[in-house]
Parts: sequence; structure tokens; C-alpha cells
Amino acid sequence: RFPRNVQLCVLSFLLPSDLAAFASTCKRLVSLCRRDQRLWFSMCHRRWGSQTLINKWGSGRISYRRLYRILDEYKNLIGFWRRCGDSAAPASSSPPPVFFEWGPSYIAGSRVFPSKNKGYDAMIEKPFLWMSVAWNRKAMNYLDSDGKFVLNEEDLIGESGFVENELIRVNVGKNKITYN
Repeated sequence: RFPRNVQLCVLSFLLPSDLAAFASTCKRLVSLCRRDQRLWFSMCHRRWGSQTLINKWGSGRISYRRLYRILDEYKNLIGFWRRCGDSAAPASSSPPPVFFEWGPSYIAGSRVFPSKNKGYDAMIEKPFLWMSVAWNRKAMNYLDSDGKFVLNEEDLIGESGFVENELIRVNVGKNKITYN
């Protein structure tokens, strides 16, 4: 029989579906796979630890199993996106592409514009959306409608992690953003 820490290390390489299949083989393994915070922390850290600070999400008070699910969903946003489809605006005035990237305890969405002063290859990023999760597992999504808010380390205060009086709290769905 392997020591528990060796079991956890090996299990941390599995996907949740594989972990569920493994847990179904023995009652003792069910509690190990469902409730062990070290296992779920290792799984989160192995997958996203180089991109974000796992312990900062949810002010460090959210279960790592729940955090894994959230980060697994958020990871699909990472990268460049361009709006396409029917639009009332003419093609010449299409909206700028947006870029989503990992922050320490959030995902930031930025509009991307070509720089007029720095040559052809230079781009300017203007953050407009921050997505995170609170300690109580509620989504914390904030929109900067005028594009003037600058997120600094000292702005990361309170349970939400953001200065709420300068940003608009929103709900983010698959195809739309709605105001709270």
C-alpha cells in the first residue's frame, strides 16, 4: 500500500472524470477523491499554478474542488476573441478584438487597439472586465464602462477584491453581459 501523500501526488495528474472513475472502485477512495483539499489544491496548482495564484482566489476560503470547476470553466476564455455575426454597425467600424488573461486572483478582459505612435506591431490593451469568485463561491464580475479604471495592487481590497464604487457589478453569461 502506498503512503497517502504518494497517492495524492499520483491522483493529481488525473482529470476529474478519471478521478471519479477511480473513486468508484473503493469506498475508502470516495472520501479521498471528494473531500481531500490537498488533492484538489494539487490538481488546481498543477493545471493553473503557473498562470494564477491559486490561494488568492475566493480570498483563500473557497474549496479547491469548487475552485477547480470554476477555473476549468474560465480557462476557455483565455486568449484573443473577435466579435462576429450579425451587427447593426457597418463592417468598417467593427469592435476591437478582446484579450482575456489570468491575473493573480481574477481573469481580466482587455480591448486591444493598434498603437498609433509605436509602429505597426505595437498594441495597446485597455482592461474592461474582471472576473473572479468571492469566498462564498459567488461570481464577482466587474465592468469598467468608461475604460478609465486602472487596477493596482492596493485596489485589491475587501472580500470582493475590487473597488466596487468605480466598477459596475455584472453577470457574465455565454453570450452576454447583464447588469446586477
